[in-house]
Amino acid sequence: MDQHPAHSPEGDSEGIWEAIAAAKTPEEFCRGWLAMQCRLVDGVSDAVVVLGSPEGGRFAPVATWPQGKKSIGKELGQSAEKALSERRSLVVKRDLSPDGSDDGKSGYHVAFPLQVHDRLHGVVALDVGAREEEQINDIVGKLSNGSAWLEGLLARSAGPANGNGSAATAENSEPSSKKSRSSQAEKLELKAVFDVVATALGEERYQAAATALVTELATRLHCERVSLGIIKRKRSVLQAMSHSANFGKKTNLTRAIERAQDEAYDQKATVLYPESSTASGADFRITKEHAALQKDFGAGVIASVPMSIDGEICAVLTLERTGTEHGSTAARPFDAATLRFCETLTAVVGPLIELRRRDDRPLVRKAGDSGRKVTRKLLGPGHLGWKICGILLLGAIIFFTFAKGDYRVAADTVIEGAVQRAAVAPFNGIIETAPKRAGDRVEEGEIIATLRDRDLKLEHVRLKSEHEKFTKQLQAAVATSEKSQVKILRAQVSQAKARLDQIEEQLGRLEIKAPFRGVIVQGDLSQSIGAPVQRGDVLFEIAPLDNYRVIQEVDERDIAHLSIGQSGHLVLSTFPSEKHPFMVTKITPVSTTEDGRNFFRVEAELSETPDHLQPGLEGVSKIEIDRRRVIWIWTHRAVDWARLTFWAWLP
Repeated sequence: MDQHPAHSPEGDSEGIWEAIAAAKTPEEFCRGWLAMQCRLVDGVSDAVVVLGSPEGGRFAPVATWPQGKKSIGKELGQSAEKALSERRSLVVKRDLSPDGSDDGKSGYHVAFPLQVHDRLHGVVALDVGAREEEQINDIVGKLSNGSAWLEGLLARSAGPANGNGSAATAENSEPSSKKSRSSQAEKLELKAVFDVVATALGEERYQAAATALVTELATRLHCERVSLGIIKRKRSVLQAMSHSANFGKKTNLTRAIERAQDEAYDQKATVLYPESSTASGADFRITKEHAALQKDFGAGVIASVPMSIDGEICAVLTLERTGTEHGSTAARPFDAATLRFCETLTAVVGPLIELRRRDDRPLVRKAGDSGRKVTRKLLGPGHLGWKICGILLLGAIIFFTFAKGDYRVAADTVIEGAVQRAAVAPFNGIIETAPKRAGDRVEEGEIIATLRDRDLKLEHVRLKSEHEKFTKQLQAAVATSEKSQVKILRAQVSQAKARLDQIEEQLGRLEIKAPFRGVIVQGDLSQSIGAPVQRGDVLFEIAPLDNYRVIQEVDERDIAHLSIGQSGHLVLSTFPSEKHPFMVTKITPVSTTEDGRNFFRVEAELSETPDHLQPGLEGVSKIEIDRRRVIWIWTHRAVDWARLTFWAWLP
């Protein structure tokens, strides 16, 4: 025997089908079937399948959902016991806790007994949670159709399940059970359902999957033709026809089949023509279009079965038979077992085919369908939440389209002193002291650094002695009336005096002082004591404390909106709660590139100068331009970028 890989019944749809097909025991089959049923009925929180012997044996759970759950809720168990004792399907309404999140809806248990020829074999019970009352009928219908699989399993097994959930021996089954089933039902083995579903899932594209589905169904049910039509705008549109990959969508046959499918869609029920009391029951059905299809195109027996998702019909399957049986001239009818098989199949394969169709739509059509769905929610009945959101969205669009706001240009900003004075080395020397450094505030005339004076003092002593020597020699020459010597000595005295005055001046400039009250914005000689400096070297830069200018880096995309005289506000990173007004005074007509962007340097003056401001502080400024539409303010950057990009791509 082939070994099948294990699949979790709670996995994806293909995994569930493979797990059901690979089931070797009734328990494995029931677990897979229950997982599949709970995927079809969205929102099931608890479920159980109970099997037992109809001969009065003990009933016990053989499958629970979610898988691995060892016990079910007490209330769900009571609902299952009640359905067993009363031998009928039940819908049990229960109260939910007031603090639940079910928006005031009632909770429900749905229980369906498993009976084969009036013999009770078990029960299926689901906790479907909070539902609207109109949704319960659809759930009961799905459970009724799905239970046919378990009933078929029980009917084909050697006997009913015993108390432990295992199959009993063949002696316990009644010989009359097989005789009571029609010959057609015996041919429709349960595996046929899996094969048809697997055929539909085996194709990647929707059209191929739909064609494979109707062709496989036509072969298995001995139909001349099987057609699948989907519902668009409350009318059927033929999508696939058996044994035909291409068919005319505007031919008379196609239109006749679509009208017959519309007839089944309008009545929201299976339509059989000619009607059979054993197959369709006592309910009256309108069959005018089915009769026309039979008359015009020679179909013997026609059946149209709707496919529904969440209570809404999404497609219709039409089956036609023209063949005869046992030499009779009449076509073989669709008996009750065949119709039930078709209804069960459509309940299972309908959501899968519809999902494949939605996934295979073009992107434009998906967008259009989504738009129409939203439009129906906004303009149709119900959906109050959608309508409120739509009104709010429409109001927001109208407001932002016509409302106006202040358009402002933002820019990174730094504060600089209006004037910056440099303190330079007056001559070549060596740093002696440096009590001040960048960031320190200084008063006018305060010493911020000194140069070493030892060498200058020694030079001063030497030049002073030399000056005195030349002076004495000059006096002696004057006394002896040596005119030529007097001229030479007078020149030497003048030269010595000039050099002495220079040294004295340098000695007076050993102390470097602040030129005004301000803050040192650049310079730190505390780590350079004893280092030599050259004449003209910048030692410090000092900015005043009462006169600043605002330097803004305005993006090149916004510079066209600026002009001198515009006002704005500045918020500094150090004081984010304060706004400082300013006025634009200068726009530099040359751009600067930095960090991959171009910007223009724009200068402004502060209207007020708080005491806590100092040069070097950074922040963000916003220059007020004028009032414009809010939608333009928010979108003009993107629109300008799109225009530029489009222009660049134009040939």
